[in-house]
This record gives sequence, structure tokens and C-alpha cells, in this order.
Amino acid sequence: MVIAQNATYEVSLLGAGSYKAPRGKNYPSHQHYEWEIVYYRSGFIESPIGEEVFKTRPGLVLFTPPGVSHSEIALTDYANFFLSLSVSGSPGWTRFCFDDPDRSLERLFGSIVREWNSQGLRREEMLELLLKQLCLTLERVFSRGQPGEGAQTVAAASRLIEQQYTGPLTINKVAEQLGISPAYLRQLFARYRGSHPLAYLQSLRLQHALQLIKSSNLTLEAVARLSGYDSASHLSRHVKRETGKNPGEFRANQHL
Repeated sequence: MVIAQNATYEVSLLGAGSYKAPRGKNYPSHQHYEWEIVYYRSGFIESPIGEEVFKTRPGLVLFTPPGVSHSEIALTDYANFFLSLSVSGSPGWTRFCFDDPDRSLERLFGSIVREWNSQGLRREEMLELLLKQLCLTLERVFSRGQPGEGAQTVAAASRLIEQQYTGPLTINKVAEQLGISPAYLRQLFARYRGSHPLAYLQSLRLQHALQLIKSSNLTLEAVARLSGYDSASHLSRHVKRETGKNPGEFRANQHL
């Protein structure tokens, strides 16, 4: 059994995994005999937990104590990491928290899930270290308080853009997924990031395209398609503006 100890509580890791479901595939109401912590990686659901209903977004973490009924109503496709924990003492967890901008919790949840399902050398020791790090990170998250709704919305929008930028994504579609207007999304981005959401989307697409141009022999049409551009000419204009070279010249310079 993997155990992490603190001055006021002790946590044992009983299980870890990941879950994906399409829109409309709801998870029925159920209970556990141990704590369940779920990190929502993508998508949007409603999660009734006891008498409360939580609307999740990417980066939200929900904490469900033993014996409390909970379910998931899939408003979109969604994915999560989940941990099953036995807890003694008082960890001081509330019902939810949000990840930090560096996605410290997402990385930790992912590492724990991968290690739990591996047979790597000194697996138990690695899991114990990861569990201790998770407990310390959660203490920091709760100690600094939760970000306001605007900051949460910008963080969720950024994650959506990062997850979907290679497809036919528009800022209107991002706003629609978040349940807000495009104008309000632009306003929030300007306030919290000092930039425009479209600029962030275009930056991700361009950097992805430049990497493909440098590291592959794909045609410009293929690079454009894989990077979310609607045409090779559109991509070519962006490459020229960013590098001062057309895509062919940019690729040739990488092999000098």
C-alpha cells in the first residue's frame, strides 16, 4: 500500500485511472467507501455530489468523501483522471479546487495514473513520492485560495484552445463551449492575459506548423491541414510574416 503522511492526516493510494466518455454517456449515481478525487482534463459535465451540483471545466478537481452519492452528466465529450484514497485525519480539503497556470496538478495526476498502471522499477517508492508531492501541492492550492470566475474562464478557454487548435476551431466555438459570448471572452483575455484569444490560437497553430515544416517532408497543404489552417496560402502568409521567409525558404534554411 502506498502511503503519504502529514502532521494532521495520512493518505493511502488505493487505485488510480483515467476515463473518457462521449457526450450523453452519463455516469450513474454511485457511492464509494473511500475518498475519490477527480481531475477533469477536457470537456464539460454537471456533477451532482450530495446536495450540490458542480459544473466542471478543464482544470477543475472535485473531492468526494466516502459514502456521498455522486454522478456525471456529460454535456460534451470529456476526460478525467481519478484517484481512490483512504484518508485518516483532517486533510482540510473542500469540495473542489482549480489547477494552477502551470498545470501542476494535471501533471501529478497523470504521473500517478501512469505509475499506478506500470510495473516499473521501484514502483512503490515512486508512487509514494508522487503522492506526497500531490498532498503538498493541494495544501498550497487551498492555502492561496481559488481564482475568481474570470480567471477560471480564461484558464478553461486556454486549455480548450490548446486541446483543439489543430482542428477547425474558432473563437466563437470556444466561447460557445464555455457558455459565454465571444465579446466577453475577448474582454476576459485582455484583462487576464493582456492579449486576444485569436492571437493565442494563431500562435499555437503557427508554432506547430513551423515545427512540422522543419522536421518533416510533408507538403505545405498537409502541414496546413494538420495545424488547423484552412489553406496552404493562409499558412504561407503567416510563415512569411513570422520568419521573413516563405515556407520553402524556411525549410531549406533548417538543413544548411
